[in-house]
Amino acid sequence: MQNVTEYKVNKSKKARVSRLITRGAAIECICKDVELLDKAEFFLLAERIFSDPVLCDEIAKMVVGRRDRIEAGEAELQSTIEDLKEAGYWKSSRKE
Repeated sequence: MQNVTEYKVNKSKKARVSRLITRGAAIECICKDVELLDKAEFFLLAERIFSDPVLCDEIAKMVVGRRDRIEAGEAELQSTIEDLKEAGYWKSSRKE
């Protein structure tokens, strides 16, 4: 059970890293000049884009209900980890 839980935790972390890399690459593919921006300029641009209320409404419509499902899965995984710790089976030296 511990191995399965650790696998799920690691899979979640790897999926996040992959998602961030893929989306960053997609942004650079859409607008090549973005790669020339420094960190502050990039975040200013992102803030300006995502502060548009019409865009925010569209995004909210696209993802309705997804956050609840993700949080439920994360809560279940954390509960399993806590159960394993209480039972003395969680001996991982890895960060959670």
